[in-house]
Amino acid sequence: MVGEGLYSKVLSELHPNKMLRTHAKQMTDSLVVTGATVPTNEEILDAARTSYHAHTDVVDSYSQLGSQYVLTPDGGSNVGALNAYNWKSKQSGPITQTAESVYAAPSLKPAAKAAADDGHVGSLVFGISESAQFIVGEEGGVGVAVQLDGSGITKGEGYVAGKLGLDIDVAVNLNVAIWNAPVGELAGGFFGIEVNLDLDVGVSLGIYVSGSKLQYMGFSVGIGVGLGGGATVVGGYTWLF
Repeated sequence: MVGEGLYSKVLSELHPNKMLRTHAKQMTDSLVVTGATVPTNEEILDAARTSYHAHTDVVDSYSQLGSQYVLTPDGGSNVGALNAYNWKSKQSGPITQTAESVYAAPSLKPAAKAAADDGHVGSLVFGISESAQFIVGEEGGVGVAVQLDGSGITKGEGYVAGKLGLDIDVAVNLNVAIWNAPVGELAGGFFGIEVNLDLDVGVSLGIYVSGSKLQYMGFSVGIGVGLGGGATVVGGYTWLF
């Protein structure tokens, strides 16, 4: 029900005119070139709230269980491997098994079931949150996308949402992205909201809506990640590799 989610209170307290707004450079350039109408903070916030309340179970499951998982020996091992991997190689193959191990972790099965039961989750991405040292001037996440139709399709995926001032605890840094589209359709632009929450560890939630009609697009749950500037309105894009 609306109002009962982990993030309901923080989202309800946001004021659209009192939030920092940051766009990834490619998103800004695209808006200028196309002359597209840019949605207001209020429109983006309203769409983000609607998306969250329609998909509360899967978002909250990965937030709560993910926060616990990173503190377990198995979770710590996989998180360490994800953070140590050279994502700049743009090769997802060598780290895919680790990402799939996170997806299949017994303690995360309720979250995986929530994703399957949601009916509007096409793929999940397991990786890490990243700051400007990976993508100059941009911050977001990078990982391996797993398609949820049993096809076994996987592919590297990344996203940036502007310069957010991420505060990342590498020891527990895990990013789970929850997208409505199948793996092959993940690339594209979005607007959204980034907020913080303190669970067993710090957690950031990104709620993303399409750049055109502001319809539900997906979420990112960053475990061990905080936003230096607090709640932020963002514009960004995703890509595959």
